[in-house]
Amino acid sequence: MAAVVPVTVTSAVTQHVRPGFLGLSLETRGVEGYTGTDPDNVNPVFEQLIRNLDPGQHPVLRIGGDTGDWSWYPVRGMSRPLGVRYSLTPTWLGVVKALARAVNGRLILAVNLEANSTRVAAAEARAFISGIGSPSLQALQLGNEPELYDVLAWYAVNDKPVLGRPSSWSLSSYLSDYATIARSLPDYPLAGPEVGARVWVDGIGQFLDSEPRVRIVTVHRYALGCIPEKPATVSSLLSDTYTRDFTAGLGAALEAAHVHGLPIRLDEMQTVSCGGQTGLSDTFAAALWDLDVSFETAQRGFNGVNFHTREGIANQLFTFAHRHGTWSARVSPDYYGLLMFAQAAPAGSALLGVDGPTSGPLHLWATRAPNGTVRAILINMALKSGRTIALRGPTSPRAVTVERLTAPSVGAKGGVTLGGRAFASGTKTGLLTGRPRTISIPRSRNGSYSVWVPPASAAIVTFSR
Repeated sequence: MAAVVPVTVTSAVTQHVRPGFLGLSLETRGVEGYTGTDPDNVNPVFEQLIRNLDPGQHPVLRIGGDTGDWSWYPVRGMSRPLGVRYSLTPTWLGVVKALARAVNGRLILAVNLEANSTRVAAAEARAFISGIGSPSLQALQLGNEPELYDVLAWYAVNDKPVLGRPSSWSLSSYLSDYATIARSLPDYPLAGPEVGARVWVDGIGQFLDSEPRVRIVTVHRYALGCIPEKPATVSSLLSDTYTRDFTAGLGAALEAAHVHGLPIRLDEMQTVSCGGQTGLSDTFAAALWDLDVSFETAQRGFNGVNFHTREGIANQLFTFAHRHGTWSARVSPDYYGLLMFAQAAPAGSALLGVDGPTSGPLHLWATRAPNGTVRAILINMALKSGRTIALRGPTSPRAVTVERLTAPSVGAKGGVTLGGRAFASGTKTGLLTGRPRTISIPRSRNGSYSVWVPPASAAIVTFSR
């Protein structure tokens, strides 16, 4: 039998969870698959699923991705650039504006940089500002992962790939292109640089020095890369390398943002890049990963994170259907991990110190809400062995209860419950259903509270005042 693990939540504040911390990242071309195409009747289930993640806050929606550089707002008298596959319309603007207003959200919208055209970028920016504007439009974002412009094809001619930039492309040439395009845009806050490669991340300080209009620093990170011949495993995803060390290599970005007094968002992140991996990204393992890395990034000092979701890929957080005028959704397991974070870290929460294991499968977090409620979050990444925690809080509580995040197995694609509740299959409300299941924990003679955490599960222990 495994030894009991002593864990103590302290009163020391180690970091704060910023308002609007949890956000979504959407593809420019994929928005209407989630919202519908009627600005007067935007998908209400999608709206509720967004609200769930930031109750009473301003959720940040980043819209861009690869298709941000494949889109344009048509320019009169100008032929569509060869790399553009998608034309934005007044209807698209109306839908995005209606969505943002319905959820009281803030938008970061991509402007095409790969086309390398001041006319294309300026027209798109003007359309966003006039068609949406403040307060919904928080910032414009020039380009997406420019470090790949000379690696991944922008389009093809006769099956021959055409790159967006020549082989001589570098950080310095990017800075020059960015400055030229930025000068053509209306005066509006910018977000960037939208990079994830280490060399480019290390250059963010230089980027910010040269671009004073950038008001939000944005970077990307995926736990695992897409290597079809070598699929990722649950064990690797849940290892310390891709959880505790998930933000390794982003220190230069955090430091540059701090030096310039700017907020920083990890505005595109997920388990596996290239759309995710079936049998991993769409399983309960992803829920545990989502929950833990949300805390990891908050602890490191990020102002927010945006989990990328797109229709038809393993990384999607939900799938929608629209029949006979009614919307419904199937909610993926990983969304439950985000929902548990939202419950454990309500608006204005502080992260507290935790004395316990700092490596291995047991991950420990604690928060204090503005009303003084303390919560301990216990995540067991072990796939076969459970853990008994002897938990102590920073104060003497009136009562101690536990709620669990569980599934039939770590690879389950259904059957997930949070506090005994779940989303109905084909939910029409975007709300959990079922009877809440919380268990009171008695205090032991030595003053601790004994909590069993099964393998591949998580629990919130609430110390009620």
